[in-house]
Order: sequence, then structure tokens, then C-alpha cells
Amino acid sequence: MQQVNRLNLPCPVPSYVTGLGEKILRLGKTLGFRVFFKRSPNLSSPLRSDKIRVPMNKKAGVVYMAKCACSATYNGEIGCTLEKRFGQHVVPTMVH
Repeated sequence: MQQVNRLNLPCPVPSYVTGLGEKILRLGKTLGFRVFFKRSPNLSSPLRSDKIRVPMNKKAGVVYMAKCACSATYNGEIGCTLEKRFGQHVVPTMVH
């Protein structure tokens, strides 16, 4: 019997529904595909107003693409904030 590499198989990620989720898991085992369920959002998440929202330019660990006036394009992923990275990019361009 030939072993199948399960990592290359399709992997659906539906929301979990009681009763139906178990049937989908059994079907996946029978047909040879993996299923992972994502948690559906609860009602309190969108209704909470006490959650502090950090502005995008203040978040660390962002992926960005910046186009410069000199027509260069910079892509990157940074550990510092986007605001700090753009500051680092602008300083060398002011030297030219």
C-alpha cells in the first residue's frame, strides 16, 4: 500500500458546527484529507469598546511596501514600528 503525503492534500478550514463537524472529520478520514475548524467569532468581540486599538503605524511586526520619489520600491517585514522604519528610510533620502 502506497503512503500518501498528507501535507500536500487540500485542507479546508470551515467554521465548526455542532453535529456537522464530526461528520466532516469522519469524511475527511475516509477520503484522506485533513480538516481544521476555525472558531466562529463570539458576540462580545465586536461589541467591546474597552479594547485599546493600536494605530497601524504604531504596531510592530508589519509587512510593508514603500515607493520612493526616486522610483525605487522597498518591500520588507520589520520588528519595529512602521513609523520608525519610514523615519529610517526618509533620513538617507534627505542626504541626496
